[in-house]
Amino acid sequence: LVLVGMAGCEDSSTGILEPVATVVLTSPSSSLVVGDSLVLLATLRGASGRPLSGRPVAWTSSDTTVATVGATGRVRGRKPGVATIQAASEGRSGSIVLAVNAQPVPAPTPAVTALVPAHAFQGADGVSIILVGQGFDHTSTVYWNGSPRPTHRAGSQEIQAIIPDTDLVDAGTIQIEVVNSNGSRSTALAFTIIPRMVPVNMKLALSP
Repeated sequence: LVLVGMAGCEDSSTGILEPVATVVLTSPSSSLVVGDSLVLLATLRGASGRPLSGRPVAWTSSDTTVATVGATGRVRGRKPGVATIQAASEGRSGSIVLAVNAQPVPAPTPAVTALVPAHAFQGADGVSIILVGQGFDHTSTVYWNGSPRPTHRAGSQEIQAIIPDTDLVDAGTIQIEVVNSNGSRSTALAFTIIPRMVPVNMKLALSP
């Protein structure tokens, strides 16, 4: 498929048309993603180096399954791969190689369904918490009341947070959530730091 457009700036005031000597293509980027488009610029020049205009330009793609090109030089990505786009005028041509990349896969949104354990005693020597849920990836980080804590992926549906003893000095309720690199975050779950001295019935209620 050959699509023809017009390009350039007028060449001379003598009334004599200067033949096209070179065709140079420029692109705003060396790649695009499937479904996106960009516009190439074809600059035609005569042997004198002056830009030429009003000349027909034929656009072609070496692989239209990868990228197509229109009469104005607009290239649209169709599938991942590499295509050479060529512009020709008066027997001269120029070309440029463009890479078409797949659409990036969006990072998942984390969701936490359980904390194991969901409590620790005040003054404990640190605790390792397993967060059970989904949407975790290698960037997932556990936040303890809004501050990140060392995090390790324990499986596709589990991550582990290491909570030091300095986080267990004061009794109270801590909000724990997971944040991924794209900024998506889970709903917070409560983690309880139990006071050293608690009523017997509270201890029984918290026992597994």
